Amino acid sequence: MKHFYWRIFTVAFFVICSITEQVQGQGNKKPTLTPEPTWIKQVLHRTSTTIAPKEVNDGYHFLQRVLQWNVAKGEVYYHNTYKLTTDEGVQNSSELKFSYDPNFEKLQLHKVIVWRNGQPLNKLDLKKVKVVQREQGMEQKIFDESLTAIIFLEDTRVGDLIEYAATITGKNPVFNDKFFNSFNLQFYDPVDELLVHVVAPEHRKINYKLYKTEQKPVVETQQGFTTYTWHNQNLPATPVDEEVPAWFDAYPGVYLSEFDTWEQVAAWALPLYSGYGNPGKALQARIDSIRNEHGSD
Repeated sequence: MKHFYWRIFTVAFFVICSITEQVQGQGNKKPTLTPEPTWIKQVLHRTSTTIAPKEVNDGYHFLQRVLQWNVAKGEVYYHNTYKLTTDEGVQNSSELKFSYDPNFEKLQLHKVIVWRNGQPLNKLDLKKVKVVQREQGMEQKIFDESLTAIIFLEDTRVGDLIEYAATITGKNPVFNDKFFNSFNLQFYDPVDELLVHVVAPEHRKINYKLYKTEQKPVVETQQGFTTYTWHNQNLPATPVDEEVPAWFDAYPGVYLSEFDTWEQVAAWALPLYSGYGNPGKALQARIDSIRNEHGSD
């Protein structure tokens, strides 16, 4: 099942590059300041932790991680809080980064707060948000036009809590409104609380595949919508050997998808290649060689 999603991502990536010009200019490059969406599941904001500084790496750790998807609206909502525990954490974790593709996505910022001695300090000023085009695939001659909005948090100190909330809205047209994604249920460092919440129209079934976990979601249907919820507290650390290859996911997690079968995946993907014609002799020879060596899969 894991290879299922890697194949979708691989195919879609190259198709996205080929259709960028068709959707260019439809998005908004600048982030906006908006209230939080009304559809999200509310969770009590956490300001206390049971995690000792010696239990974490890099000088900070998350008290709360909230991730929510609205399938129909094409929105993903983030609401996180982490604590700076050392000078290293202050130096390395006093900036926030949000990546999005302006061709079809918009970034909505809701709040950025530094909690100090129980008092909130508002740190969200759109005039100070830096938007850069990083082009991380430049060395491979891959240009995807994604942007990164950066918020530099000034005068942060050891013991501060950093809270931020944002929504990325927009659907990549290449996926034809089909939803799929994944998330982890544990991380390298311990986490006090994790909430993952998916909201979908009742007629749009979301399949899930558990990976290194047996935790099924709480599923509820009401007023025409079905929700899938994973809500955990006191998540233990999951240390990973430094020699583990980058492609291996060592953390428990869940894969989500509207696709039920490979036939559905093929039906989605085939129209993307219409009009490309037949391969040349050299390419066809290479295709035949691979098929003879590895089979048709």
